[in-house]
Amino acid sequence: MTYQEQLNAIFDRYCEEVSSDPTSLDDVIEWALAKGLCQPSRKSIVQMFREDMADSLRQAKRVDDQGRSYRARINVRESVAGTPLYLWADADTAPRAFV
Repeated sequence: MTYQEQLNAIFDRYCEEVSSDPTSLDDVIEWALAKGLCQPSRKSIVQMFREDMADSLRQAKRVDDQGRSYRARINVRESVAGTPLYLWADADTAPRAFV
């Protein structure tokens, strides 16, 4: 069974065992986790956390002595063995060469 088929089977089981009324996927996921029907992989958790953290770091702002707003965190994209890698640093403490 493919991953997509597994997810559909979980939803079908939820509808049979809990309710066939329209429902939030959050409710279905909470139910499936409680029943042990699914377990997020470490890779999925790490990827989600990385995306959430990157969004948060992009939005972090500071104000300088003259009242100007600037990004508190900065990132640089590098390529390591052909794979893009994003390095993050605090804008106030990053080495000049990084910036």
